[in-house]
Amino acid sequence: MKKFLILSSIILSIGCNGQHLQRRIFHGFRLQPGPENSVQVATTGPAGTATNAKLQANDILLKINDVELKDFNDLRSPELQNIREGDEVRYTVRRGEETIELVGTGEPLPLESGDSPQTKYFEVPFDGGYLRGVANLPEGEGPFPTVYFIQGYTCGSIESTWSGHPYRQLAKAFTDAGIAFVRVEKPGVGDSQGTDDCMDTDFHYEVQSFTEAGKFVREFDWVDTEQFFIFGHSMGGYLAPIVAREVPSVGITAYGTRHEPWREYFLQMWRFQLVRQGFSYSEVEQRMGDYYNLAYHLFYLKKSPEEIAKSNPELVDEMEDGLAWTGGDVILYRNYDALQSVDELEVVPSWLAYEGKVLIFYGTADFEVCSDESPKEMVRMMNIEHPGSATYVEVEGADHSMFQVGSMEKGVNMSDEERRAAMMDGIDSRIPQSIVDWIRE
Repeated sequence: MKKFLILSSIILSIGCNGQHLQRRIFHGFRLQPGPENSVQVATTGPAGTATNAKLQANDILLKINDVELKDFNDLRSPELQNIREGDEVRYTVRRGEETIELVGTGEPLPLESGDSPQTKYFEVPFDGGYLRGVANLPEGEGPFPTVYFIQGYTCGSIESTWSGHPYRQLAKAFTDAGIAFVRVEKPGVGDSQGTDDCMDTDFHYEVQSFTEAGKFVREFDWVDTEQFFIFGHSMGGYLAPIVAREVPSVGITAYGTRHEPWREYFLQMWRFQLVRQGFSYSEVEQRMGDYYNLAYHLFYLKKSPEEIAKSNPELVDEMEDGLAWTGGDVILYRNYDALQSVDELEVVPSWLAYEGKVLIFYGTADFEVCSDESPKEMVRMMNIEHPGSATYVEVEGADHSMFQVGSMEKGVNMSDEERRAAMMDGIDSRIPQSIVDWIRE
């Protein structure tokens, strides 16, 4: 017990070394869609800013400080992302028929611990500000083989208070095998400050941030630069080979990704996914004409959603249903510039120029990737350009988040309770183990 307490204090002291970034706040609530697309408190935890302010389950969140919450997109506003520990936080809620304001002091997000022998929090200078980084290290001083992780499409944080989060499970699996695992936040996400915000930027900016962060990480004395690997998850698989142009690496592995321009992928996605969401093939065929038209205006003409709605009102339903548009510039949970910029990325040329080894996964229940066609084609492409460089691994029953759900149809139609149960079982261990074996080859 005494040894454990000493180790825990080392982990926490390592985590507090940052000089510029303050911890973002921990609200401590779980939210859910409420009546009329409102933002509703599902539960509050035993600790956190909202708990201290006395929020209750079923409260409808109307405002946090001066930011009105019309829907969940408003939670990503820079004003809310920049609330830091110690700041006053005002929650305006509707409780029954009454509207009240509740006030609390910002509680810091707890530092991650327990996933690895050492957890280092660090800062990456970027574009006049700083990006938060988290490194999970094995025992010892190193240098260690290192996996540099590039996350997916959304502006969500790399940190989680839940130890079962896929990223934290990856951290444990890699460090148990003697491999360091490194994550860096996107600009404006988590503790990161002083840069443009993720919700206002595109993927060209993200490529710059991950490139600068990768160079920075390679300078740590605990990194074995001769065994430096890049792991792209989802959209991170699109960015990984582009980042690798300037960040030297021995290999790239990718899970839950494709390689085509999004003007191609989106059409395949709609045709494939709608049927599995309950639409008949006849209905999908009728809607595809509108989707072709939408893709043309969005990706070729580079129109904003508002411009499309004005010039082609018949496409509004498809933007709302297919791309979660609720008005304004946010479409598919990002600024439309981000969506359009994916189509401009030099993904295939970057893959073809890459001379390291490659490991491509496909989870057979990955609804977002749709099928094995693109992952297999990526491997075929790399092995034609660089014979013997690429390996394909298929993980039966694994979904986009690496959880085991049995099959794509089962995963798509899971109840919330069934999905929570699948998540509690953890990620499919074959994924990190395959990467460990590949690194050791």
